[in-house]
Amino acid sequence: MAITPQKFEQQLQALSAAKIETLFVRDVPAILSGSIAPQDKVVLTFDDGYEDFYTDLFPLLKQYNAKATFYIVNDFIGKNDYLTEPQIREILASGLVEIGSHTLHHTDLRWLSGQEAADEILGSKSDLERRFSVPVTTFSYPAGSYWPKTVQRVRDAGFMAAVTTKGSAFQGRKGVFELRRLRPGAATGKAFLHLVQGK
Repeated sequence: MAITPQKFEQQLQALSAAKIETLFVRDVPAILSGSIAPQDKVVLTFDDGYEDFYTDLFPLLKQYNAKATFYIVNDFIGKNDYLTEPQIREILASGLVEIGSHTLHHTDLRWLSGQEAADEILGSKSDLERRFSVPVTTFSYPAGSYWPKTVQRVRDAGFMAAVTTKGSAFQGRKGVFELRRLRPGAATGKAFLHLVQGK
């Protein structure tokens, strides 16, 4: 759920030394379909839109030429401890960061009416695309909470993939809207690589 910049740099060093390429979540459907070889690939993801992504982690991504997908809550933009619009534009201009939708208000979608859930999902996508002039094609379920109808609404909104908080290094070909993620925590070196590689 959280990591220090020092531990994150050690993880980036391990990936670089092992020649493991970083990709975006938007690349995962192509991996699952066989268009991109899965070997030696990893996707780094971060949720919510905290400002320390810009102050602490973004410089490390640039230093190691590593890519990441960052899920933003629209209503949090510009609030205390969260990214501002100029900061988001700067990270996008680097080409190292894909932004994705994390809803308008970080609301648990399971308990909303159909229209309310659709507004949170599609409204977030539309607003981010309008503000930053980039396609927003991937989604993160707030708090990892969803039901089958939530998955369908995300699909209907035009996203190509969505991530959960379920933990695994392995993905099913049919699970592109329920992608699993690992929480490596403070693991570094060989322990981190073994976790990433599913060993």
